[in-house]
Amino acid sequence: RLVQEFCRMKASTRENIRNMEEKHAMEQKLNDMRLQMLKSQINPHFLFNTLNMIAETAYFENAEKTEFLLNKTAKMFRFSLDFSGKSISLFKEIEELENYIFIQEEQYEDRIEFLFDLDESFHNILVPSLTLQPLIENSVVHGIGKYTEGGRVKLTTSYHEEEGAGYIMVEDNGVGIEEEKLQQIRQEMINYKGDSMKIGLGNVYSRLKILYGEKVSMDIESEERKGCKITIRIEGI
Repeated sequence: RLVQEFCRMKASTRENIRNMEEKHAMEQKLNDMRLQMLKSQINPHFLFNTLNMIAETAYFENAEKTEFLLNKTAKMFRFSLDFSGKSISLFKEIEELENYIFIQEEQYEDRIEFLFDLDESFHNILVPSLTLQPLIENSVVHGIGKYTEGGRVKLTTSYHEEEGAGYIMVEDNGVGIEEEKLQQIRQEMINYKGDSMKIGLGNVYSRLKILYGEKVSMDIESEERKGCKITIRIEGI
């Protein structure tokens, strides 16, 4: 009995040690996660404050255009900090898009034209913040960024009363996407697992699905040398 009790105690001690090691490992992992969260909060605020500091310097040096661009960038950055992970009205989302588009117009000058055809009758609906900017950026960077002239990006919103659905479309006249690559992009968008910090198509669609479930759909259409069109459809609104 003494031997049996000793063996039981030995096994129990070993189990306690293993549990303590697992608990310590879990606590370490949680501490690492907390540290990363703090870093993710500190870095953006540091960059935001730095932008404001540079803008003030530009002001005192009478660099008016530089100051203006930095202020636009700071406002865009402030918006991403204040509303990250939140839902806002489509109206405000489009309103805040102005800062990003202004910066792009300054960068590309007459090489890219930004067009709007907006139906404001349903702009009171909620969308995840930073829904439109990644779509516009996708058109600029991958579609027409290398054009020397004649580039166009168009944002269209329309409400179809017979369907009870609102449409948000971003299209460009860029280089387009070959069929095989297009299918791959569609699959990555649908099967997005949140394994990237980059705000791309999959990220946008995933956040829309969280908000609207099966009431939302998102598709991308394209042909080589014939541009690209991204359509978001939200029904039941």
